[in-house]
Amino acid sequence: MTIKERLHKLVDELSDAEASRARIVVEDERFLQKRRRLDARDTAMAYAAAPQLAPDGWSDLAAVNEISRDAVLDRLAEEERASGVKPW
Repeated sequence: MTIKERLHKLVDELSDAEASRARIVVEDERFLQKRRRLDARDTAMAYAAAPQLAPDGWSDLAAVNEISRDAVLDRLAEEERASGVKPW
């Protein structure tokens, strides 16, 4: 349920009970605070699962950069040869 849907539901519930606007604001703030705590907890858990600057099993970024660089230079050299430019 999105925040907007939650708020609409809350307003409907409180309107049915003829609650005051202040009550709606209080309930809304409680909900948003709970949401912020959950977001902070999820973020902390994600960082704990994959600490920053730690190898993550995907690859070595230096090697990826070298391979990417070499591939770009090879393509550029091929384009130059195809257009009739002599190699350097």
